[in-house]
Amino acid sequence: DMPSAGLKINDDVVTQYAALKMGRDMDFLILEPTKFDKRKKPKAIGVDTWFPREDADVAELKADDDREANFKTRVWPKFVETMKAYGDSKQGNGSEPRFAVIKFFYEHNSLKRDKLVFFSYINEDVPIYQKMIFSSSKDSVLAKLEGIQIKFNFTEASEFNDWDAILRDVVA
Repeated sequence: DMPSAGLKINDDVVTQYAALKMGRDMDFLILEPTKFDKRKKPKAIGVDTWFPREDADVAELKADDDREANFKTRVWPKFVETMKAYGDSKQGNGSEPRFAVIKFFYEHNSLKRDKLVFFSYINEDVPIYQKMIFSSSKDSVLAKLEGIQIKFNFTEASEFNDWDAILRDVVA
């Protein structure tokens, strides 16, 4: 008995997304399946984590007066490292699906720009039920996140390595 609309979206998703979108103190937000029932089936999507959270990272963001120039070195490696970890079969739990939104800063034709970019990362190793219910919830998540400009659907960790291709799609 799979709900047709997928998973419920927790309020914290909308609240944290608004903070990411409007504020200057968050670079990215990661969403996870949550509220598991007795059979370990998720019932909702909630906030997993965001960046920055550690004092040193927060201080670095506050000091960053050129987010476009520093995005590739300050933010992107942390994002990739965080996302790739969900594709690892860590603690023997296998892979876990994640959605993420990143405030993507870049320069194009000498203009400073930023876009809200959505990533769906559902590794091939994610259990089939989770894969199905998580991907079927993507549209309802996106409906709650107004202003997303670009979407990526990744199934392999290595896809995060192709900076040039990702940047090309963001700029396009």
